[in-house]
Amino acid sequence: MIKNKGCFALFFLLGGLTLLVLTGCSHTPTPLPTPTVPGAFEIDPLLYEYYHDLGGQKLFGPPISPLITRSDMFCQYTANALLCQNPLQTGHNRYFLWPIGSERLQPQMEADSQPPDTYEIFPDFLPLYQSMGSVAVLGMPLSNPVYNHEAQRIEQIFERVGFYQRFTDPPGSAHLLPYGKYDCGEACSAYRTDLQFGGITPYASSQIGSPFSIALQQAGGEAVFGRPLTEPYQAPNGDLEQVYEGIVIFSSPDSPTQSHLRPIPRLLNMHALPPAPHDPGKGNVVFFETGDGLGYHVPAVFDHFIASHGGYELSGPPIADTIRYNEENVIRQCYENYCLDYFPQAAGGDKVRLAPLGSRYLGTVDPAVISRSAAPQREVDLILSEAQPQLPPNQTQRIYLFVFEKEGQKGIAGVEATLVLHIGGTPVTYTTPPTDESGWANITIPPISGLPNSTIIPYEACLNLASLQPVCKKESYLIWKLP
Repeated sequence: MIKNKGCFALFFLLGGLTLLVLTGCSHTPTPLPTPTVPGAFEIDPLLYEYYHDLGGQKLFGPPISPLITRSDMFCQYTANALLCQNPLQTGHNRYFLWPIGSERLQPQMEADSQPPDTYEIFPDFLPLYQSMGSVAVLGMPLSNPVYNHEAQRIEQIFERVGFYQRFTDPPGSAHLLPYGKYDCGEACSAYRTDLQFGGITPYASSQIGSPFSIALQQAGGEAVFGRPLTEPYQAPNGDLEQVYEGIVIFSSPDSPTQSHLRPIPRLLNMHALPPAPHDPGKGNVVFFETGDGLGYHVPAVFDHFIASHGGYELSGPPIADTIRYNEENVIRQCYENYCLDYFPQAAGGDKVRLAPLGSRYLGTVDPAVISRSAAPQREVDLILSEAQPQLPPNQTQRIYLFVFEKEGQKGIAGVEATLVLHIGGTPVTYTTPPTDESGWANITIPPISGLPNSTIIPYEACLNLASLQPVCKKESYLIWKLP
């Protein structure tokens, strides 16, 4: 820290005249009289030692303003912070970083945000945070870590600085967001950077929730793997496990910070075939060799999807070539950890999607071990109808289901339902196929013989979701034959 008080006298001797012609970067800064090219400023002698003690240009970026006054303090903007000196203080309190986060960002966040001392710091930010002095220098976190998909980075806001890590950065990387550029605004317009500060208000919608979210978000998050169907729960073998619409993720007690995907395609007995030689006539495919010239043919669109969302390290190797699953009317290829479906008629990026195997996996798990308080993070509803409200005896009936989100009325794919018909007081149970990409499913009910005319057939469908409140609907149809 600075010990040479002569700098203070030098500043008044040489800097007083400068201050007469400068316009300070206040909370609402005004433009400098003459914009200056980047790199024209040097760190002021008053803050030189403090700036370099903290990490200098490598960490805080270059100075982007002259020395200014703010609330009787002497301050200077760098790209990533506002460094200040309080001439009335001594010791550690004399030099500090201005609380830009508390002053500018916290009021823009939701009013019911949680107390700062309850936020968790992103693990990769902790080493830098602690080495810089933690709370005493950088302040408390003002948010949980969040994922800025537009900027392709993880961010976390603190009282005095902001941290980020690009999705492509190696583990352990941490950098500072351009707090200084953001706060100084037009007064520092001469400084240009490709790194945009990014959104301030969307934090509530992109909060990292479960212990597995960090691993998943870097590969695409819920947009790729689907929404969580359960909260994290302890499996019988001691693993911490969570079921999503397309995958099941877990960590073992021996390595709680390492997440892995369950091989649910094999656990659910999805079609698996032995590897075969490369067939040049397969068309636009990538041959995934497993050894001895044998392997599987991965469609190029699937290979691109996998490469963009965690690679084969996440998906695992293929367990079969593409197969048409007639019962679901979909082209599918399964890998060790998930399956991909192809919808040729869908638009753009929706052609390739993870198969919704999560709900099937839930059917294999003892409900007693799952926290049923973890309903899907959306309100789901169901519409139930039959093809023929009045059905002649000895004819088949077709029952339709439409599963959708209440908000936006968007159909939900991959949801199965338990259907119960009450025939003469006797329940007959069916399981519907999973809903298609539009949220629709239907099931054919074989003819029911021996029923008298005007018999009412009540039926009920309940969605197979891990929800505290079951989603069920009741309808009925009439056995009726005109005379």
